[in-house]
Amino acid sequence: MKKFLIVANLNKENSACIANKVKKALDEKGAKADVFSYDVFEEKNVKAICENAEKAECIIIVGGDGTLLRTSRAISGLNKPILGVNSGHLGFLCDVDEERIEEAVEKLLSGNITIENRMMLEGTVNNETRLSLNDAVIFRSGQLRTIALKVYVDSQLLTIIHGDGIVIATPTGSTGYSMSCGGPILDPSSEMIVMTPCAPHSLSMRSVVLNPDSFIEIEIEDHDETVNKGDILLSFDGENAIKVDNKSKIKIKRAKDCIKLIRIRQTGFLELLHNKMGS
Repeated sequence: MKKFLIVANLNKENSACIANKVKKALDEKGAKADVFSYDVFEEKNVKAICENAEKAECIIIVGGDGTLLRTSRAISGLNKPILGVNSGHLGFLCDVDEERIEEAVEKLLSGNITIENRMMLEGTVNNETRLSLNDAVIFRSGQLRTIALKVYVDSQLLTIIHGDGIVIATPTGSTGYSMSCGGPILDPSSEMIVMTPCAPHSLSMRSVVLNPDSFIEIEIEDHDETVNKGDILLSFDGENAIKVDNKSKIKIKRAKDCIKLIRIRQTGFLELLHNKMGS
């Protein structure tokens, strides 16, 4: 790889400085690197990122996990490998810290890297379709009251969940909100879908791990008038929330595209989990 696009989120402290360090390290090795910086992830910037990414062989994202999630969704159809450089906090998806930039550049240019294919989800509701690398979440945003969700898998009724909502996550997203709700931690390079209820009003309700090609449909089984006032939302990777009501039919399945995530370090998943989350 010799042509790179560096995408930097200026809302993250030191992102501009770190992006310049990455560019300098690449320039010194004879590679070509362009930098695209933004402070608001709006439509015109998404378009510009995609146009620049088409010309690059590799995308380097400087920011936190949120920056990587947003950018990877935007360019998912381009089939370009992505490397995350962390300028945020936890940085579970971003493989490189500031002090390891030169090492990362050496390995990138020599090809001494691992590329992991990470599955994504595609969700459709109210004629809108969105992608997510981590999860799709249905949740209540208004009154402190349970909502009822009727869940179908491959056209067969699985359960009716009474609670705060449900998280439908990829293996990559299993260490996010799904885990906070008591869901299992999955190896991120595996392929499966995990459904985890949020604060279920039940002593027996548990997570369910599904085949990655399962087709999930969810209906709001709630006729309270407050449902029609925007009290229930569907979000993708914690963003892009869409209002849903008891007339909405939510459909979630595996996306046709995946994310090619570059790993520089030889750290295995379990060691990474230990380092990031503590013993």
